Amino acid sequence: VSRPRNVSPPAAILYDGASRDFPLDAAGLPVEEHPTDQKVALALIVAQGTVAGSSTLGSKLRNKRLINSETIRTEVAYIVNTALASLVAAKEIVIVRIDVDLGAPDRVLVRVVYENLLLNASLSKAERTRTQGVTFNG
Repeated sequence: VSRPRNVSPPAAILYDGASRDFPLDAAGLPVEEHPTDQKVALALIVAQGTVAGSSTLGSKLRNKRLINSETIRTEVAYIVNTALASLVAAKEIVIVRIDVDLGAPDRVLVRVVYENLLLNASLSKAERTRTQGVTFNG
């Protein structure tokens, strides 16, 4: 019989959008993430309306289809700003920039660079700056 592990649950765990799962570390435990970073990931990666318990969780990025490459950047910025509006209003994050890459045919890569304002104030701005990516079919 092995001894029970002495662990405390993390405040938030990493959500991997590519696998749509919560990865585990080498010890078999969930990878810890700052709660605000988890909120950003879920707000951007999850398709809005797909979580039964929270119809407002997520964004409409995965519902978006590339209709006009000239307006896609404006449309994506609107969707991202809407998805993250509550975090911005609560002063948890500041959106630094939204990058849209149309390099691959029928694929759109969105990278949102943001500053997590709830991380330790002794950290530099660069250390508080995070990037969250989302890829969807165009």
